[in-house]
Amino acid sequence: MNDQHTNRLSTILTLVFLLVCLKPIQGTSADMDWSFRGEAALWSVAEDEPSDKRELGYRYLPELNLSLPLSDGLLLDGMIMGNLSGTAYTIDGSDSETTHKEKPYRLWARLSTDQAGIRLGLQEISFGPGKILRSLRWFDQKDSRDPTGFTDGVNALLFRYYFESNANVWAWSMAGNQDPMGISLLNTVDNSYEYGGRVQIPAGSAEIGVSLHRRQAEPFAYPGVPTPDADGLQENRIGFDLTWDLGVGLYLESTYLKLEENGFIPESQLFFTLGCDYTFDIGNGLGSIVELMGVDLRYNNQEMRDGTVWLLAVSEQISLNLLDQVGVLALRNFDTDITTLQASWARTTDNWVFTLLAYASDTGSGETESSPFSFSSNSGQQGIRLLVQFNH
Repeated sequence: MNDQHTNRLSTILTLVFLLVCLKPIQGTSADMDWSFRGEAALWSVAEDEPSDKRELGYRYLPELNLSLPLSDGLLLDGMIMGNLSGTAYTIDGSDSETTHKEKPYRLWARLSTDQAGIRLGLQEISFGPGKILRSLRWFDQKDSRDPTGFTDGVNALLFRYYFESNANVWAWSMAGNQDPMGISLLNTVDNSYEYGGRVQIPAGSAEIGVSLHRRQAEPFAYPGVPTPDADGLQENRIGFDLTWDLGVGLYLESTYLKLEENGFIPESQLFFTLGCDYTFDIGNGLGSIVELMGVDLRYNNQEMRDGTVWLLAVSEQISLNLLDQVGVLALRNFDTDITTLQASWARTTDNWVFTLLAYASDTGSGETESSPFSFSSNSGQQGIRLLVQFNH
């Protein structure tokens, strides 16, 4: 099922949902609840490394939420959210180029009780305790350097059940998500289905999670570099995560990805993140995060070079008052000796958020190319970004 057909199915199901909500339901005294809100963002970027770049961009995310109690404990709700965005930019003094898009951002309907829910449509699916260097970033593109937390959704059917013990079980099936998502470099074979699940259980002061996913990946290593003809490469993932509260928050998450032999992409990929977070009693609270990530790549082809990429992230954030927050984020790529520093200031009011980011990279040895598995910029960027958000 391709993207067009899947989005069409989601639209039809959502319209049916709307009709059900708008039609009076005999014997139901509760009224339909609905709300409309939106988030507008405008940004300006100026970079002088690795090229002289100037960019203006906008994004508006209108959001309609509807909910209707059907019976005792049973709720029907849904979300329709659009993405209207565009950019204008120049590079090295070239003529201005513009891009724009209008597409669904979230489009789903859900039937739920206090303990269980089933959701169908274009939605966000994310899990795991990692905050910056996320080994369980399977289905989203969230970037720790982006304060908006923006990510496209996936077309999926998601079931979740929550036990009274706080244990929970997830199961999902996906279709029409051809583009690479999260840690994967490969597209999904068109007209194919993906499926997987997750179990999370409490264990004293800790929580343990195990996740599985299976799909058919298109046999392409890098954009424009095809592998030998094939119907698809079987890709299996297993993830493990542990969160442990000892006053200091400790967590780890990992993914082992096994890919069918292909000669271009490493068939065995291990992602491992170890992190901790703690809020020091300094001022209004100094929030600290430290994460270390390793990516181990192994090929069946002896002519390809195995290797491990190591990354380190350190984040410090403190609130100066009720409105202003400042922070520093440092990223170190030991594979290329690239160190990136980002300083941020944000002012938040009832409806407005103003964010100023300044960032610079030291390329160390002078190399600017890194592994696509490195979760870090491939070049030594240097610039500033001003972001204005309005929420209504």
